[in-house]
Amino acid sequence: MSAAAEEVTADRVQLGIDGMTCSACATRLEKALTRATGVTSATVNFATEQADIRIAAGATDTNALADVVRKAGFTARQAAELDAGTSDERDEL
Repeated sequence: MSAAAEEVTADRVQLGIDGMTCSACATRLEKALTRATGVTSATVNFATEQADIRIAAGATDTNALADVVRKAGFTARQAAELDAGTSDERDEL
């Protein structure tokens, strides 16, 4: 099972986000993440291209969160990849 498919047991998930072109994109994604099952709060930063998501322990997994990001029109990447290379070199979730 990949790390992305493992159940999230922490109460905080960080994802890198690719594809945002303005602060309105960040706001739209933040609203979509906040409405997702198991998410208690979400903050998306356009400048750093990161989402900080608070979840109920074990309530969701990173694949489900990545699906929310994709449905909103963006690409999610794992927190371990946030500082590694350019977006072209990073793997999508």
